[in-house]
Amino acid sequence: MDGKLWTVIEDRLDSNSAELGAEGFARTFADYEKGFGSLTGNHFIGLKNINALTKAANMRLMVDMYNEDYDRRTGQFTTFQVAGPSDDYELTIGGHNGSVGSSLVADSNGKPFSAKGKDNGGNGCPDKAKAGWWFSDEEGDCGTCNLNGPIDTDSFACDTASGNEKGTTVTLYVTPNDYLES
Repeated sequence: MDGKLWTVIEDRLDSNSAELGAEGFARTFADYEKGFGSLTGNHFIGLKNINALTKAANMRLMVDMYNEDYDRRTGQFTTFQVAGPSDDYELTIGGHNGSVGSSLVADSNGKPFSAKGKDNGGNGCPDKAKAGWWFSDEEGDCGTCNLNGPIDTDSFACDTASGNEKGTTVTLYVTPNDYLES
């Protein structure tokens, strides 16, 4: 990283983690809203918490992913905001640079969050991808980057400079943009 303070909003370290059980990140909308897991292992801090962080300051997102060959891929977005519950936690994301995640801008920007029990896109993506995410709303297409799908499957993949790659681990971090500029 860059020696600055980053807040971990999601950590995917182990697909068979005891604290997450067999269902992993295939959770309900309510689970994603409040958060789940253990801060010392696999976890998601919750849409409510991410909304609170991103409305308090102009935030930046960093994606840190390892592929099947354990090669590290990173990407940063200078714009990252998650709206509140009345807007179904719609994602605003932009300003990409790095080797992973450029499709998030095209696929997920302006999209509401969907998960089991609340498919805001109406295209069945939470069931198809076995996860919650800001899915593309194109007919039959859930997008090319889903960092919450089951590990070791095509559902847990993201575009990289080398093409679309399966991930083995991923960590998502946020920090205020003005903090990095100081």
